[in-house]
Amino acid sequence: EIIGNTSGNDGGGIFLSDGSYQIFNNTFTNNYATNDGGAIFTGFTSGIFRENIITHNIADGKGGGLYTSIVSNPFVNNVLYNNHAEGNGGGIYISSGTNSLSNNTIVNNSSNKAGGGIYLNSSSIAFNNNILWNNKLFSETNISGADLFFYNSANTCQNNILQLNTTLYTGTHYSLGATAQGNLFTQNPMFLNIDNPQGEDSFYYTGDDGLRLQTNSPALNAGTLTNAPETDILGTTRDTQPDIGAYEHGVFVGIQPTPNNEPTI
Repeated sequence: EIIGNTSGNDGGGIFLSDGSYQIFNNTFTNNYATNDGGAIFTGFTSGIFRENIITHNIADGKGGGLYTSIVSNPFVNNVLYNNHAEGNGGGIYISSGTNSLSNNTIVNNSSNKAGGGIYLNSSSIAFNNNILWNNKLFSETNISGADLFFYNSANTCQNNILQLNTTLYTGTHYSLGATAQGNLFTQNPMFLNIDNPQGEDSFYYTGDDGLRLQTNSPALNAGTLTNAPETDILGTTRDTQPDIGAYEHGVFVGIQPTPNNEPTI
């Protein structure tokens, strides 16, 4: 657990430059950077970043949760919740490199410039099976760039849940690209409790985590096998048709509302 740290420059919790790394199963909470990377800053590195919980971190610059530059990384089964950047990329800022983002849950992050959830800059990204929901740009959830912003990036976007209407994913900085398929738009992921990601036991990585899916979630069995991990953030084996997001399998909680049924693209 990396909690309550401050940097007068980059990387409130961790700063990595050069070399390679593996970062698994860590919780980054309430870290702060006066420049980039509220929780984590990586540059000129390569590695694996998976099964991490990144919540309530702040950057006065870019990448409220995570800033990464000139790297080659897979980002798998991570939760980014309620991070904030005064600059670009409330949850994640990625600049340059060839990266894949698979089965991440990116919720309630915010930016005061561009990309409330994710900002991609001059990079090549395979973006599969991710949930982006309720991310904000200037405190607004329903405007272009609230969840995704692309700057000179080549992206393959498949089988994600995206928070905006399809009409808002057009133009140079918002288009999902010609290869986009299987994405779901404006469909509530139906989390167990979006306001309490730790769950009633106040611990992450347990069965009552609030960002687990309910049994009527549109994310269930809606993912692609491309780049999908064999297990989820809790170590649960994924189905042959995986769920979207960091958590596999739904949890029944009684009477539930029906999610919006906008067509897939």
